Amino acid sequence: GTDEAAIAGAAQWAVETLVRRYLEAGQLEQVAETQLRGASLPFERMLRRKLNRDAAWTCSDQLQQPARAIGILQRLFDEDPADEIALASVTRFARLLDEAGQHAELAALWEGQARCRAEAGDRPSAAALWARAGRIWEVELGDVERAIAVHREGAALGGETSLESLARIYGDRKDLRAAALVLEWLA
Repeated sequence: GTDEAAIAGAAQWAVETLVRRYLEAGQLEQVAETQLRGASLPFERMLRRKLNRDAAWTCSDQLQQPARAIGILQRLFDEDPADEIALASVTRFARLLDEAGQHAELAALWEGQARCRAEAGDRPSAAALWARAGRIWEVELGDVERAIAVHREGAALGGETSLESLARIYGDRKDLRAAALVLEWLA
């Protein structure tokens, strides 16, 4: 009850105070470690996720440790790719993956975000994210079969970019029947 709330409040204050003191002293590794340790405490879920996210940004921005930041963010997105912490972090996470050349992980991130948007009823955003993932599979990774599968997801939501990509891919493959079906959808 109230004892647990008081203990949690004191623990949160202690973590925040340590982070602030380490920041003021320029002890950035200690900042990240304190944020990660704080995230492992039995705080409320959103506070733990915020501490993990903050640790990732400390690793990325202050410590120039993008691989460590990516690992932290990947765990965050594996846990919940659709909450406010993830949604506020997705663009920066994508940039880190892209800069690290982790294109398969980047495409998978956009696929996961497309599923989240579709589940939330945002079909246009979901279709755009499927198209983005499909382009990465095709252009960056050369996996045309995966690109087709991903573009089909976007096309099923009415995504014109995915439909156009499918028509182009099928045309390039001389699969004229499949290309004609896709072009009918576009018409």
